[in-house]
Amino acid sequence: MSKQPKSSTRNSWEVDFVNVSLSKEQKLLLMKWDTTGELTSDAITRLVSDGYKLSISADKAHDCVGAYLTEGSVVAGGRKRCLGARGPDFFGALKALAYKHLIVLATSWGELDNTDDPNSSWG
Repeated sequence: MSKQPKSSTRNSWEVDFVNVSLSKEQKLLLMKWDTTGELTSDAITRLVSDGYKLSISADKAHDCVGAYLTEGSVVAGGRKRCLGARGPDFFGALKALAYKHLIVLATSWGELDNTDDPNSSWG
């Protein structure tokens, strides 16, 4: 039986990741940002209410927690985008995710490709 050629199209469930790696300076600012959790809670609640999917899971490879927001719908047949963040615990991951969305990206998920420290467990 011969192998079938791979298709160049992607599956409908695949997403494009918004690449945001925090610099050391941004990580220091993140640790001081939103100490009460109010901004984080408001941002995540608003995004989920607006149709974004929130996923949270343990990241055993980096000994942390990962949080991911995926767009609920896209315009004109484009693919959904996903923004991810990691933190030392559940709240830290959500806080990093909200910080990336609100502060780093200023709520606009245009492709940002920076790779300061992709293996860090915070950010």
